[in-house]
Amino acid sequence: MSPKNSSRFSLRFRKPRPTTIRRTVALTVFLCAVGLAAVESLTPRSGHVRVVISAKSIAAGASIAEQDVTIKDIPRDLVPSGAVTDITSAQGRTLATGMSPGEILTDQRMVGPSLARSLSGSSESKIIAITLADTGIVSALRTGDSVDIVSTADERGMAAPLAHGARVVNIVDDEVVLVALPTGAAEVVAATSLASPLTLLLAG
Repeated sequence: MSPKNSSRFSLRFRKPRPTTIRRTVALTVFLCAVGLAAVESLTPRSGHVRVVISAKSIAAGASIAEQDVTIKDIPRDLVPSGAVTDITSAQGRTLATGMSPGEILTDQRMVGPSLARSLSGSSESKIIAITLADTGIVSALRTGDSVDIVSTADERGMAAPLAHGARVVNIVDDEVVLVALPTGAAEVVAATSLASPLTLLLAG
């Protein structure tokens, strides 16, 4: 081999410098750590379920924002039925009951079909908004309360009962309340509410 070719061969296959090796190893370790962190962020620990929890206190009636909630791994045995596992699916939903920091968010705590079913005890149930004739009762209402719904007095001074055992879902304001009722009763109450305000009676 000529000296010229020997020089080219030695340059081409020259051993890497120690600093280059250290940098390559460090970069490899860093990329592995990033990869593992990404996998761990997407995969819950064995025996755990990744659920959505409240990151701070959230008031009843509030619309859930991204900053209101976070993700946490919870032991499978402690996860309640209907636990929400995806933050995106909770964003924009209305919270029926207030939450303290660290509580698990469930479908039953947000206004929707699951809450209507759990409160009314019927798979065929609806949530309707009713306008109240007597707003004095609002301060005494809580989500889950059982109420009777009565129409306001007609020209004869007679008030008619419309529904028994309706469940309060949410107090929208001093005049409007959301209640859950079986479908048939909900339709009757909703139709009557269009014509005049209604009265709620707290059931025993």
